[in-house]
Amino acid sequence: MGSHQLVLDDSDDSFERIGSLPQEFQDEMAVIIRGLREDPYYIPGDDYVTDRDQDEDFWVCQHVKGWFGWKLGWYFEFLESTIESVVVFLERPSDENPYRLLLPTDRN
Repeated sequence: MGSHQLVLDDSDDSFERIGSLPQEFQDEMAVIIRGLREDPYYIPGDDYVTDRDQDEDFWVCQHVKGWFGWKLGWYFEFLESTIESVVVFLERPSDENPYRLLLPTDRN
């Protein structure tokens, strides 16, 4: 293992916005990224919900705490039949507000 590259896909600037998430979430995502750097077949432990999209052939992962709707995903790029790269991406919540669950509700 370890003969592959790990690439962060920041085409939509999501990784630049990761600093808006609590440090605990950032640390949990970093553990997964380090795991994928070491082993392209790394699967996070029981504290995570991990799904594989069979049609698009990528993995998406979220902590059971929810990460406020943010998800970490990855897919493989192959050279012949060998994994050349693991491309990691960060998927923002659909409403683009990572703290939407923490915002006070309007009581008027």
